[in-house]
Amino acid sequence: MAVDDEIKVKARLEKTIFYKPETDFGILSLSVLEVEKGNPEDTIVAMGQVPEPKPGGHYCLTATETYNEKYGKQYKIINMYTNIVLDKNDASGKRAFMENLF
Repeated sequence: MAVDDEIKVKARLEKTIFYKPETDFGILSLSVLEVEKGNPEDTIVAMGQVPEPKPGGHYCLTATETYNEKYGKQYKIINMYTNIVLDKNDASGKRAFMENLF
């Protein structure tokens, strides 16, 4: 694995391709909103240990590029966490935060 293959992005969950809650393993289709490192496409497929996927949820993701002969380019998740911006005057933001806690 080359360091250049690593990406760090902020992304929105478009589709949960697969998720097994017993192991927290998931395969997700994500739209890249902001790139901190690397050069990913606008939409990526990421797999690995993930928080429970929330449709439309925003996440911070660090991953490495892999290639699957059947499915093509994918990213193996190093870490992924929910990205919530909370403004004390934003009722919908507060609600999103509380939904992620519970």
